[in-house]
Amino acid sequence: MKVIVSGSRGPALIDRPDPAARDGECVVRVKSVLITPTDVRSSHREPAIALGHCVIGTVERLGAETPANRTWLGKRVAVHPVVRCGTCDRCLGGLSAHCRNRTILGVEGRDGGLAERLAVPIANLTALPDAIDDERASFAVLIGEALEATRQIRVDGKAYITVLGDDIVALITAQVMTRLNAAVRVIARQPATLAAAEKLGVKHRHADEIGRRGDQDVVVDCVGTAESLAFASALVRSRGTVVLKAIAAPAAGTTAAAADLSPIVLGELSVQGSFYGPLPEAIELLGKRAVEVTSLIERRVALDAALPLRSATVVRC
Repeated sequence: MKVIVSGSRGPALIDRPDPAARDGECVVRVKSVLITPTDVRSSHREPAIALGHCVIGTVERLGAETPANRTWLGKRVAVHPVVRCGTCDRCLGGLSAHCRNRTILGVEGRDGGLAERLAVPIANLTALPDAIDDERASFAVLIGEALEATRQIRVDGKAYITVLGDDIVALITAQVMTRLNAAVRVIARQPATLAAAEKLGVKHRHADEIGRRGDQDVVVDCVGTAESLAFASALVRSRGTVVLKAIAAPAAGTTAAAADLSPIVLGELSVQGSFYGPLPEAIELLGKRAVEVTSLIERRVALDAALPLRSATVVRC
């Protein structure tokens, strides 16, 4: 089968044998994968793994068929990217999202969905209703991430909330948060991002047009650089909250810049990391068309035409 893998020289399209499913796993015939900034950042990692963590497909076969899992055969599903071991102290203690042995599809230690087939645990599957097509369903992981942030911090009742970023993560996060608080705004630099926010009905400003008055209750950083953290810290009020939604890799041949943490100390800011979130709730929002995603797709390609990888691309496998 064809697979797009990471590598020190960048992603490459190669041939690999079909995957085998172990007990508790299944093989998913991949139908659609959304390329996100995370996939692009992961594309130079070694050792090589198949990329792609926002995966939609159909369950093709089971590792070990039982009456309980037989119902999954033939179902169209979304796949949660975080694979837990289920046996470590964190999993047993209710912190399975932070499993000591976790892997992440296409990002960390496990093949992702830029392949014709993918082996995943059955526990990672969420069934999709017929009303949600593959393209829209491929955004479920990003919507789940945004929902996770709203569960970690209080959005409703906050007077001022800013989302920083120039990609689909920022635009989806802003949409999800706007459902709870109409004061949410996106701060971006790219004209395309600002135009997209305008069409989505999300408040927006160019980063160069706003002051650093330190009056925001919450700033969500979807960029993940030392510079963006400094910007977020300058925007948020004393004892406000900065939510970190991304960790940007340094450019090739450079090292990551050190962040100035003094504003966090002096302003007594809370810094909240935010990771992957719930797929069932994300799929429910897609079913209600509560979040617009189709207009955010920049291109649609087949697997063998997906290179070079670009964010906001839907790959049909």
